[in-house]
Amino acid sequence: MKIIFPILILILYSCGGGGGSSMGSNSYGTSNSNSSSSSSSSSSTSQTSSTALSVSVMSVTTGGDSGGDYGGSYGSSSSSSDSISVIQIENADQELNMGGNATSSKKTVYAYSEDFDDYATYEGTSWPRVRFSESLIQTSASVTANVSKLPSKTSDGITSTDVIGINYRPAYQCMVDMTDSEAGCSDDNWRLFLSDGKVDLKDVDSLPEVDQTFVVTVQSTASGNKYYIDGVEADNITLEKGKTYAFSLGDAYSSHPMRLSISQDGIHSSKPEFIKGVQSSTSNKTILFTVPQNAPAKLYYFCYIHSGMANEAEITIN
Repeated sequence: MKIIFPILILILYSCGGGGGSSMGSNSYGTSNSNSSSSSSSSSSTSQTSSTALSVSVMSVTTGGDSGGDYGGSYGSSSSSSDSISVIQIENADQELNMGGNATSSKKTVYAYSEDFDDYATYEGTSWPRVRFSESLIQTSASVTANVSKLPSKTSDGITSTDVIGINYRPAYQCMVDMTDSEAGCSDDNWRLFLSDGKVDLKDVDSLPEVDQTFVVTVQSTASGNKYYIDGVEADNITLEKGKTYAFSLGDAYSSHPMRLSISQDGIHSSKPEFIKGVQSSTSNKTILFTVPQNAPAKLYYFCYIHSGMANEAEITIN
């Protein structure tokens, strides 16, 4: 169980000293004349720079009854253990921003389930946004995700800039993770980023009761591999808020992993995967989706690896 002590942690950060906290015009991640509002593509380089954002991976143990030693939120009831590689970031801006008190130290980063688009929506004290006001982004060879600055976003007269995105999804630090060996904040709303940029969906061994199951297959066509939904190529489907649906992928579960997005073709059109209400069942080769009440009117399914597999298919939400 994750316990957060935001007041104590804020005191610890404020007393820590060092690092030159930025508390001026950028204290809430707002724009100024020196901030870049355009995306900055990730780069792999051996160059060493104190102003480079460093992106690397850490291996953490999953599985077992406790779900590993970083939060126990993986839903695995088996006694065996496995490991995954999760993304960490070092040299982010040390500052107070709209999510909390960010540090430049190496920390595991997380995805927020309420971020439907490529901008950060969490505002509070416990989950600082990862921002970087410089330009050089270094990724280790183990990181295959797209790591870049997200587009500027203006809301209520405040323009947020320099937020780092992983496969176009905003990245956050967790105030509870105090060292670079911790990744203990996963829960239903906050998930880890894997080395390829996927969000580590909560995995369940047993399928829950669902309202409808869609059988998803992949067939080769003259225009490439396509998803077939219950035998229909790239079929449009309709879902209802509050209901749970299963997408049974069979052999396509790993080779053509299906995900959801607010945009057609998802990450292939520079938009993040939609994760709220989405779970996986690796043992059953199934993706589960409980449609949240605040879901958008339209969603799209896509293959995380290959573009164009769903054509122009839409998911209508009622």
